[in-house]
Amino acid sequence: MFARFFMQLKPIHLAQTQEEREAVYRFRYRIYVEELQREIGGVDHERRMVRDAEDDKPYSHHFYAGSVNNIEGVVR
Repeated sequence: MFARFFMQLKPIHLAQTQEEREAVYRFRYRIYVEELQREIGGVDHERRMVRDAEDDKPYSHHFYAGSVNNIEGVVR
C-alpha cells in the first residue's frame, strides 16, 4: 500500500547495471563522507565510493531516486 504511494511521489529505480551501482556508491560517499564527515566501513577515498561486502550478496538490491546522473536518495 505505502510503496505504491511513495512511488507516485518520486520514481524509484532498481540499480541493475554496473554504472548504476557505482553511481549509488558515489552517492553514499558524497553523503556519508563529504556531507556528514563520517568514516564508515567500505570507504574508498581514491574512487570516492562507499561499498561494503553486503553490496555484492545475491539478496542485495540497490534502489535509487532521481536519475543515474543526479541521484537524490538510495536504499539497499
